[in-house]
Amino acid sequence: MSEPDFSDYVQTLATSLTIDALIVTFIFTALTLVVVETPDVANILVQATLLVLMVAFSFALLSLGIIDMRTQMLRPKLKARPPYTPGWRFHNLLFFPSMFLMNISVVLMMFYRELTILGSISTAIVVLTFAVYLRYISWYRLKRSQNK
Repeated sequence: MSEPDFSDYVQTLATSLTIDALIVTFIFTALTLVVVETPDVANILVQATLLVLMVAFSFALLSLGIIDMRTQMLRPKLKARPPYTPGWRFHNLLFFPSMFLMNISVVLMMFYRELTILGSISTAIVVLTFAVYLRYISWYRLKRSQNK
């Protein structure tokens, strides 16, 4: 029996990772522009827009993290895989903190513009997103260990 070929799946994950990274970048830019360029951030419509963008940003980062984690977990199963280089380890080391810092920077922008309630809600969204991410990682690793 031959080993399964994951090349199509890896290509799909790579495409999804690229698209999701582009979406995260777009949402981060939109959030920054709304926070910085809007003269009246006390307007309820502006705050609703910021809240929707923050939720979208957190979900997109969560999706990006899950896709990246699946790519990392799948790597040992590939027949033709690149060597595990220091650059690969450096990526693994920096991915989680960079996700966290991107989320926190948006929260700090809201507190900077004195949007205390929106900043507090955004903080709760960030904490919830990272709890879901960490829970998903532990569930996925447990599932993989049971399938071995």
